[in-house]
Amino acid sequence: MGTIQEVEAAVLNLIRDYIGAQSKQLGNLGLAYHVSIDRRSTESGYLSETRVEFSDENGPWDVLEFQIARQGRLVVSLDDVKKWLPDAFSSVVSRRQQEYGHSRPTIH
Repeated sequence: MGTIQEVEAAVLNLIRDYIGAQSKQLGNLGLAYHVSIDRRSTESGYLSETRVEFSDENGPWDVLEFQIARQGRLVVSLDDVKKWLPDAFSSVVSRRQQEYGHSRPTIH
């Protein structure tokens, strides 16, 4: 699986590539996005979380986040992200479309 830092980098790249490929759809819905990772040391060990923040003209609108490492150990794999990301992204788009009165998207 690799080191925690290698998995973090691979997860960030996977998310950026996936959501970046959908940026036109997000733009049509009035949403911008920012992908980041929060890393910190706690009393129980190293913790890292990935965040995808969606915003519109009014500011933050929604956030997708999940932990990559907890207590210094990996808690997610690239396969986990590949399974989770399309459904989570589709949920964000679907909720936004409901606000705009659009139909459900086709996510590739």
